[in-house]
Amino acid sequence: MARKLGIAVLAVAAAAPVVTAPTASAAGREGPVGETVTLISGDRVSLRGDDQAPRIERGPGREKMTFVLERSQGHTYVVPGDATALVGSGKLDRRLFDVTGLLAQGYGDTARDTLPLIVRGADGGRAAARSAGATVTTELPGLGAQALRQAKNRLTELWSRIKGGGVAAFSAGVEQVWLDGKVSASLKESVPQIGAPKAWQAGFTGKDVKVAVLDTGVDGTHPELRGRVAAERNFSDSADAVDRVGHGTHVAATIGGAGSVYKGVAPDSVLLSGKVLGDDGSGPESSIIAGMEWAAEQGARLVNMSLGHPDSPGLDPLEVAIGELSAKHGTLFVVAAGNAGPTAGTLGSPGTADAALSVGAVDKADRIADFSSRGPRADGAIKPDITAPGVGIVAARAAGTSGGTPVDGQHTALNGTSMASPHVAGAAALLAQQHPEWTGQQLKAALMASARPNPALDAYAQGAGRVDVGAAIGQTAYTVPSSVSAGKPEWPHGDDKPVVTPVTYHNPGKTSLTLDLAVDGRFQDDTPAPAGMFTVDKQRIEVPSGGTATVNVTVSTAMTSPDGMYSGRVTATGKGVSVVTPVAVTKEAESYNLTVKYLDRDGKPPAGYTGQAGQVNLPFSENGVATVRVPKGRLSLNSVIETGATATLVAQPALEVNGDTTVVVDARQAKPVRVDLDRREAVARSALVVLIQPRARVLFGTTASSLSQTFTLQMGPSVSQDEMVAQLTGAWAVPDAGGGFDGSPVIYALSWFEAGRLPDGFTRRLRDSDLAEVRPDYRSGPSGFSGTKAWSPSHRGINFGFGTDFPFTPSQATRLEYHNVESNMDWRPSVVYFSGGRETFSSQRGAVVSHKAGHRYEETWNAAVAGPALPPDAKLERTGDTVDVNLPLFSDAPDRFGTRDVTSGETTLYLDGKKVGSTDELGRGKLTLQSGKGHYQLEAKAAQPAAGLSTSVSVKWTFDSAHVPGDKPKALPLQAIRFAPQGLDRDNRAAPGRPTTVPITVQRYGGAGELAGLTVEVSYDDGVTWTAVAVDGRQRVSIAHPGKPGFVSLRAKAFDTKGNGVEQTILRAFALK
Repeated sequence: MARKLGIAVLAVAAAAPVVTAPTASAAGREGPVGETVTLISGDRVSLRGDDQAPRIERGPGREKMTFVLERSQGHTYVVPGDATALVGSGKLDRRLFDVTGLLAQGYGDTARDTLPLIVRGADGGRAAARSAGATVTTELPGLGAQALRQAKNRLTELWSRIKGGGVAAFSAGVEQVWLDGKVSASLKESVPQIGAPKAWQAGFTGKDVKVAVLDTGVDGTHPELRGRVAAERNFSDSADAVDRVGHGTHVAATIGGAGSVYKGVAPDSVLLSGKVLGDDGSGPESSIIAGMEWAAEQGARLVNMSLGHPDSPGLDPLEVAIGELSAKHGTLFVVAAGNAGPTAGTLGSPGTADAALSVGAVDKADRIADFSSRGPRADGAIKPDITAPGVGIVAARAAGTSGGTPVDGQHTALNGTSMASPHVAGAAALLAQQHPEWTGQQLKAALMASARPNPALDAYAQGAGRVDVGAAIGQTAYTVPSSVSAGKPEWPHGDDKPVVTPVTYHNPGKTSLTLDLAVDGRFQDDTPAPAGMFTVDKQRIEVPSGGTATVNVTVSTAMTSPDGMYSGRVTATGKGVSVVTPVAVTKEAESYNLTVKYLDRDGKPPAGYTGQAGQVNLPFSENGVATVRVPKGRLSLNSVIETGATATLVAQPALEVNGDTTVVVDARQAKPVRVDLDRREAVARSALVVLIQPRARVLFGTTASSLSQTFTLQMGPSVSQDEMVAQLTGAWAVPDAGGGFDGSPVIYALSWFEAGRLPDGFTRRLRDSDLAEVRPDYRSGPSGFSGTKAWSPSHRGINFGFGTDFPFTPSQATRLEYHNVESNMDWRPSVVYFSGGRETFSSQRGAVVSHKAGHRYEETWNAAVAGPALPPDAKLERTGDTVDVNLPLFSDAPDRFGTRDVTSGETTLYLDGKKVGSTDELGRGKLTLQSGKGHYQLEAKAAQPAAGLSTSVSVKWTFDSAHVPGDKPKALPLQAIRFAPQGLDRDNRAAPGRPTTVPITVQRYGGAGELAGLTVEVSYDDGVTWTAVAVDGRQRVSIAHPGKPGFVSLRAKAFDTKGNGVEQTILRAFALK
């Protein structure tokens, strides 16, 4: 059912319990190190920014476990080797290994100490899960499942119980394990627009029809909802059923509000409120399923679900629940399609369920809203099913809420498919009153049959069209099925067999119907579909009263026509009747079967492998044979084959597919990777062999604790560097005095790139004299903090590469750090400090270094004064009337980009003293300027008392700017004042008894003029009082020691010969002994 996305993949293996995975180096920003999350397997993973690989800490007894790491659509997946077959078989929810998603949902280790799960299967299987210390939170009998909360410190135990001996053993006890993921509300003249007044005039107001609203709760005290909520129940994690978000109240009022001005679609319906989303607007899937079961058992004819999450491969528990509860109770679940449009294939779950009535959004002119999610579903099926008004919808505003655009004290306007869905639920309630004997699927069919299609839209955008309940109550005819999807016939199409779908017209009315049938269709570019693609076998039918008539709808794709998406509709018209049945098909572009046969290093089908053909993932099979459809032409076939504790990376960057193709990938043909060093005491800590594909934006490779665990092989010809660059990276460290590596006295960061091909094996023998030697001095950081130093290489041709980071102790004075020097690569160092919970506290990203082999270099990190700087990747650029800001406020050197996790911060832009824009991103954001020339002030300020030094930094830049025509950005003039106090100790303290000399430099950017003036002030009381200090002819100031411990704060102003200026204030710039 669900779409499969192109991904980037890395397979991970390690021998040590904690292995620092490689980091990445690229032009632009470097993401901060993120929070840690514990996977269901008991392994702990920390994200390390958008362009960095994660840190993996193996669970107890899993020290040699391998991993597959995938990157797709901004999400990072880390899948243990003993879970790949279970995930591939659909037994185990892939979202359990979506580290990005887990953290975004608040499932990180600092946020909670349990992992929420939904376990479906035999009682024995669920008992096994409970025996590992899991707590049952919700029984889900309709799904045959239970919601569990598993203590993270016992996840390894749970994992060993539920995984059994693989797919077969797993299925014997537990059918499926899902993440109990969070679902959010789908926010982004409507009642008359859908024909509700016509239904009211006919006497249909939804009287006595139960409609459940599964949302954030309903404010039953609102005048338009007072006495309207017959039952309510709280399924959320919040304390009660009160709506503190306002979303549910708005939805409920759209369905059944009794207002005189803002009247709901079904004002006499009976509302049931199930609070399934908490006071933050989100909730776990188990709460929603429990609410669905409750609503069905309460006799709800309709259940509105203005909520969802991105669809994922396979069926998630919400989709399964809709199917099963619809079949059991006859309930119709009306679900928002999602707000991820306008791109095709952006549908949200659970509206993707077959039985759901999925609703897209249109504006007041029946134009599809840009945000409304589009189909098709991954299998080519038509979704959404229908549309309704979802732009600028005014309805009840819950007490104490201010979401949307408030209209008055009791109403607000909201946008989204969330607002479209209750229009359809209300319409279904009117129809249910008229036909109390109808099932939910009949109501769905009737609403779709009577919808009003927009001729400018295809079926994948609008389904049957915009709901028209006025038409629905005036006609009784509908079709089963309510839409016809002919799927995705495979290329070539000359021998395609017609897909014939019987469509049965139902007439529950009291008079027979004579219907004339017509069919039309269009290609995705809005040109007409070829004649004969969509046909019906009858042009006129008679549908007797209370009877049916069947026609065959035929979709033929054998004719010559462009490949791609076609959709249209069968329209049956009669006296006062118009029945719409959308129809669609997708003609596959020229594609062929690619069959890959895998053999491990023993010549057997491997226990685990990961393959990627282009951006198509190869499925796992126990016989090692995988077949996928791929488009004609040249593509890359990259594979990782696991054999015991080794991994074999095989690249075929230029596989030509011009017909059905079979490839044998034999790990026995690969050669070993080996790097030897002078120091025998150096221990391999991590290794990476990766294929970087810049043009396809794909990464694929293997990482392990040592390069010696890796074998490599290239099949076929080489390619250009735009298509592939291979990188091999290794990290070694000499153990510290305690036998660990946090204070390693010597480390090695080595990396090599080869453009266009993967080496067949790799061997190097290196002496220390072959390398550049760096002696860093890590000044002390805040108490209780730890740090890592990253050496990140990048290939000069693609400006990208993965490197390695090493832990250090902030009290460590110095150590030896070695890296190799190659003609096709650069190195960039960076340092990150962590708090006790491993969250990023601060980071310093250094500039690219130009070192030479056999030479020694020195570095100093975390030296005072940390403040504003203009390193090479700082930016203040204007394009048109938009300014792009990316400026560091906490750099410990002029060429470093320094950031902190601050307690408060903002960036504000003023024009002639008047505020014109702001962002809460510190030193970052995009702001709008006036089109004419103006005098601007850009201010940024931040505070972080826990830092110890530079606890508060504020800066104000002044400059003139005018409109910049064209698309090429223009740098705006800036200055930054840098202080470099001399003679401080490793704790950044000045000794008593003598003044401290502070050299000052003023950096320039964007065409700033020569320095014309500079003043400096000092404070010893955190900025309460200030005293001017003289700047000497060598641009230095002398700071007197007051004779007692404390801190020195600095304030300075500078202006240039062009009238640009800067003012900086840094509290606690350095300390006094």
